[in-house]
Amino acid sequence: MFNRCRHAWMRWVMTGRSVLHAGAMFGRRFDWALLPSVTSLTEGEVLGCLRRAVSAQLLLTAGDGFEFRHALTREAVLKGLLPSDRAVLCRDALRAVQDAHPGLPGRWCDLAVELAEGAGDGQRAARILLEAGRRALTAGSLITAEAVLERARGQAIVDPSVAAEIDDTLIEVLALTGQVDRAFEIGGVLFARLETLGAGPAARAEVHLRLGRAATAAGDWSAAEQYLRQARALGQGAGPGVLARVDALSARGALGRGDLDAAVGHAEAALAVAEIEGYPQVACEALEILGRRARRRDLAEAEAYFERARVVAEGHGLELWRVRALHDLGTVDQLARRDNDRVVQARDAALRIGALSIAAAAELTMANVFAGDVAFLQEGLVAARRCVEACRRLRLATFPLALVVQGEILAYLGRRPEMEASLAEAMALAPNDLDVCGVAHGEVLGHYWLLQEKRVAALAEMDRGMALMRQSPATYPSPFHGFWALVATLQDRDGEQARAEVRASSAAVQGITRACLRYAEAVELGRAGRLEQATAEAEIANAEMSAMSHNGLFAALALRLVAEAALRDGWGEPVVWLQETRSFFRSSGHTAVADACERLLRRRSSRLPGGLSEREAEVLRLVASGKTNRGIAAELYLSEKTVARHLSNIFTKLGVGSRAAATAFATREGFA
Repeated sequence: MFNRCRHAWMRWVMTGRSVLHAGAMFGRRFDWALLPSVTSLTEGEVLGCLRRAVSAQLLLTAGDGFEFRHALTREAVLKGLLPSDRAVLCRDALRAVQDAHPGLPGRWCDLAVELAEGAGDGQRAARILLEAGRRALTAGSLITAEAVLERARGQAIVDPSVAAEIDDTLIEVLALTGQVDRAFEIGGVLFARLETLGAGPAARAEVHLRLGRAATAAGDWSAAEQYLRQARALGQGAGPGVLARVDALSARGALGRGDLDAAVGHAEAALAVAEIEGYPQVACEALEILGRRARRRDLAEAEAYFERARVVAEGHGLELWRVRALHDLGTVDQLARRDNDRVVQARDAALRIGALSIAAAAELTMANVFAGDVAFLQEGLVAARRCVEACRRLRLATFPLALVVQGEILAYLGRRPEMEASLAEAMALAPNDLDVCGVAHGEVLGHYWLLQEKRVAALAEMDRGMALMRQSPATYPSPFHGFWALVATLQDRDGEQARAEVRASSAAVQGITRACLRYAEAVELGRAGRLEQATAEAEIANAEMSAMSHNGLFAALALRLVAEAALRDGWGEPVVWLQETRSFFRSSGHTAVADACERLLRRRSSRLPGGLSEREAEVLRLVASGKTNRGIAAELYLSEKTVARHLSNIFTKLGVGSRAAATAFATREGFA
């Protein structure tokens, strides 16, 4: 009897110890339902042991599971295990976790890796981490994916094929997050490993695709084209999926190079295959490219493509592509309405999933929007600087353009030395980039000099910017195109041709540009004496400007220019417009423009003899001061032909026949 009792007691002790050992494998808190398969005990036996452990104050109940009362209690239980016993338990516990939780979601993945490591099975730990990294990549959780895959690379991997799969997936993550140097570094290792493995063409094509994406992100078009050419050659026998992805990425590279027809051709080919064969990621990429091409001519069409991409991404749980589509929708908002809501959502979502290159692009879009609003210039500068630093760190292709936008905001803040430094760095980085240099001259320097009331210098810079942009097949849609057409019309310098050129360009999709074209038409109508039509056209432009968010600076600058012409030719409400713009620029600190508005208002209030218009009175004052027609043209930013026409009108209205007689009249009237 005594021996039977002693034997039973010893069995309970051993059984209880094995249950506690098994529970400790799963952490301080554990799911008791996993223990029977690890201990080979029945559920009843396991529960009996757990009850005794609770009575002995070793364990606590925790919801549906149990928890060691103290972390030290768990450590003491584990310390009693021999290394060999602990390895066996880890192996059995890992099997139980994988059986109970297929796919190892959430915390079960981390636990499974810990158990595989405890079992001394680095190969298995690496495979678990690889699968977790792939899931994170598919979900768009790029920060998680990178961390998990880097951890997988640190495992003791015997099978080189597993190491190759890990590196291949990691390169894709690095390319998407803009870490180009690291992607190329691992790519070199992977190519050598694949050669050792004797990998087939499909596997090598995948690596070329990954590195092609990294090169595209860096704006290295020649390297990207080389990788994609090799991927296409290797992928001929690998099925339609590889070639569709090559086409989608080729479309992106063609768009970056400005080869728009090639971009559309590749994208449409990729989309056709993706929709037939069921490749949602390829479809999203192709739709993105088609939307970006459409964005140069029709914002409604572009928005439809981007919205379609968003729906596909959401329907297939592709968070990364959903964020990309959201950012593209935000750029449509910027161009059409200068609204920031969707691009802020895209920036926040990109940061959340670790898509750093998309976050940087969203910051650039935000900076562009804020550049037109004096109340948000500082916020715009912060966004631009964040983008610049991200581009510098990640080696993104948008780096030079980010510097230009930073320079633009500095220009509006009147910080000329910093503006010039930012532009100098941008053009040193991309001296042959037509869009970067064109926007630097036309947008930044052109607008800077307009705000300094140096119209000749402004028009010279905008001319220079336009000369560059004419050569660019891409043509970045910058607001300066509209201002260039407006100023050219004001100066009576081939205004009709300037307006026609801008109207036919991709810049015409931008709301500011369209409003400026209307203002320019109003100026031309007023000059021709069609005063009611001029007024109506200007009012439509005013309404278009007012309908846009974050647009006060551009709206006020355009209205200041138009008011001068309206005052001269007698249409619209120039006095009201000048009073409004004077107040705006006085409060914004742009004193040169405010002072110019003040001077125009003072002249308007002075007596104009002989029924002269404001412009004719200005010409008469300069004639009386002894200036030649050429000198008057330079002073008033007019052509000599226009000055001669004004002078003829003056002679007629005053009833005089010479400059000397006109000068005598001006002196007699106290007008000189």
